[in-house]
Amino acid sequence: MCIRDRFGLILIMAEVDLDSPLRLKPWFALTEEERAFIVFRAYRSQVVSSDEVKSLLSYARYSYISNVLFPVLTYPIASGLYPFLRKTFLAGTRQRVAQGVGLGLFGLSWLTFFLYNPFTSQVVKKREDLLGLIERRIGFNLLNFNDVLPRWYTTTEIHRQMRKVYNQRHSIFTNILYPPEEYAEPLVDTESWPKPSTAKNQK
Repeated sequence: MCIRDRFGLILIMAEVDLDSPLRLKPWFALTEEERAFIVFRAYRSQVVSSDEVKSLLSYARYSYISNVLFPVLTYPIASGLYPFLRKTFLAGTRQRVAQGVGLGLFGLSWLTFFLYNPFTSQVVKKREDLLGLIERRIGFNLLNFNDVLPRWYTTTEIHRQMRKVYNQRHSIFTNILYPPEEYAEPLVDTESWPKPSTAKNQK
């Protein structure tokens, strides 16, 4: 089965094992923002449901809140290290030196938490699972959802827009100002797209 991607290149859809760890996934060369944007547009087009993206949105919120709260909660601890450092490891040094070392340790701990935040790791895992689910349902056509990504979009902004759509479909204004999920019109007619040819891919 052959289709054309957004660059006009012909993609050949052969029978492959989607669960093979040795297979390069269609989104392997995409950035984090592009992957998040694919999930967002797939959700708006009802390729995936609200129940399937709910955990991703929850972990994305936890990740953002923890990254903001970490420096607020740890700065007082770093400030309390100044007297301890001057009495032990930095005995005899000036107060500014001890303060600089304390601030350096504070910054290093903040950077380490930001890079290895467990909530952020869960966001990446949930997003990869959703991309795999989208691929099972529409195959290589998932790349068509990545054709109009604004350059200034960040993953935080994309998750905010996804959460906005989620709230519109599950709020007190649903059925009043916004249609419920089962009646919302898909923005893309994915039913006309070629589907993966293996029975294993059908869900």
